[in-house]
Amino acid sequence: MKKHLTPLLLLLAFTSAHAVYNEQGIKTYQKLCKECHGSEFRGAGMLTMDEWDEIYDKGDAEMAALHKDSPKALEMLKEGYYQSRKEDLFDFLTNNAKDAGAVPGCDGNYCGY
Repeated sequence: MKKHLTPLLLLLAFTSAHAVYNEQGIKTYQKLCKECHGSEFRGAGMLTMDEWDEIYDKGDAEMAALHKDSPKALEMLKEGYYQSRKEDLFDFLTNNAKDAGAVPGCDGNYCGY
């Protein structure tokens, strides 16, 4: 029984960690957001999960409205890089929101806060 349970537990641990630790989302944040909003996990923790979901659901117009005072950010939102990776970005932001219960740590690639 233990032999069958161990792989299942490892798979569950990996999938839940993968959901929080979205590498493409982190890389997208680093490239597009870090300069103004700070470190990855600090930026994600600016809002709650519902707030991030609301912004994502409202789409690019909402992102543009939030960044209306930053011409550089507005240009980035139009680029193909953002357009092709915004789902990864919002997955990362939502999964690491201030009420998500995620505890960022250091793993050699990224450090939380």
